[in-house]
Amino acid sequence: MAINPAFFLTNATRVIFALKWAGVENVYFMNGGFEKWADEKRPFAIQVTLQVVYGLLKGLYLITS
Repeated sequence: MAINPAFFLTNATRVIFALKWAGVENVYFMNGGFEKWADEKRPFAIQVTLQVVYGLLKGLYLITS
């Protein structure tokens, strides 16, 4: 199955711009994926918090560098 790399680049770029537009400050394009990011010893932290709001399950994902 051939996958067009430009398709993923376009989607990743849209997500980055959407997050920045929404006010998220620490957003990065991980060219080479998470494995390369970790191999280069770049900082990262992942925090996942779930809470119930008015009977709905709401997820909050916080990824910081």
